[in-house]
Amino acid sequence: GELTGLDAQASIVAAGWVDVADATGLAARVAQSGERLGGIDVVVSNVSALAIPDCEESWRASFEVDLMGAVRMVGAAMPYLERSDAASIIAVSSVSGREIDFAAGPYGTMKAALVHYVQGLAHQLAGKGIRANTVSPGNTFFTGGVWDQIQQGNPALYATALGLNPTGRMGTPQEMATAVAFLASQRHQPGRRRRPHPRRPAVARPGDVSSRTPGRPARAAAARRGSVRRCR
Repeated sequence: GELTGLDAQASIVAAGWVDVADATGLAARVAQSGERLGGIDVVVSNVSALAIPDCEESWRASFEVDLMGAVRMVGAAMPYLERSDAASIIAVSSVSGREIDFAAGPYGTMKAALVHYVQGLAHQLAGKGIRANTVSPGNTFFTGGVWDQIQQGNPALYATALGLNPTGRMGTPQEMATAVAFLASQRHQPGRRRRPHPRRPAVARPGDVSSRTPGRPARAAAARRGSVRRCR
């Protein structure tokens, strides 16, 4: 797709696509980006199979994409991160990985595993000056997205979900991106090679709905309708 809003100082963009479940292809793509960009300072894993149904197919897809996609990308990027003075690893998890909700099956389980994996990285890599964090979004609205489709196709369900959200609104991609950008920036870790704290907390963003709030059932129905992957 088209890249817009780039900083005027950004002179090189290495864009492309890859199946993160393909270990060889992903490693090659990361290496190509590292060589083209002259190194890698920040790794952001933001991918999901959206496999909500509780069946073996969904478990396999969630494991290969949501969890192993991040593990493979971090592994491929590690040689570059170890040479960086501002290395940062960020994985986008989900509120479903922090709380028990409708997606407590394959999707929520792998998102929870992702949080644990990244927390382990933060501890293991602290001595190398490499930071690791997760961002856990809740319901997020954007044009063409799942909640936009629900708003158009099932306005009653959308209104129910929105009304039960304690914030009175859903999150926005910009809010999620702002959190990721902050965690990736030197503002999150002033100075060069300053040792990060090994117990960085996960970050939740607007759109989160607590399991103690009755908004979760509405989100469950909507997400099932918008799920990309279904069991055969």
